[in-house]
Amino acid sequence: MATFPTNFRSDTARIHRDHQALVPQLVELDSALDELAGSAQVFANLYSAEKVCRCGRFLAEALPEHFSREEQSLFTTVAEVSPELDEFAREMRRQHDQLRQLLSDFSRAVQALEGGDDLAASVDLVKEKGKLLAREMSEHIALEENQLGGFL
Repeated sequence: MATFPTNFRSDTARIHRDHQALVPQLVELDSALDELAGSAQVFANLYSAEKVCRCGRFLAEALPEHFSREEQSLFTTVAEVSPELDEFAREMRRQHDQLRQLLSDFSRAVQALEGGDDLAASVDLVKEKGKLLAREMSEHIALEENQLGGFL
């Protein structure tokens, strides 16, 4: 039987709180992306663009730390419980690598939007990269909460 480190409960409670904070940000990002003007329009809704940029900055700051916390505390510990959880932890780490790349792509798109170069193309790229990140991250969180809920 696996022995849990003394700080495991506090670490996993923090991870669960992270998830609870990330989900509304992902919903807000998705909504703001829906409100952005499409490529046919030269002028994007500035309020929506600001929300997208704000959500992007939040995610760029929060996700790397969150992933690191999960990998160092949660995944390392649950991997010792069973072969199935070891496999699940490996899959979550693989998804983290993909999500880091999606976050990087989205962050670059947000920087281009903030820079004001070719507004129509920037809006299209932000919508594409942001929608993909929001969907994949939401699915990832739901999977972790579903599979590891007893630990969180």
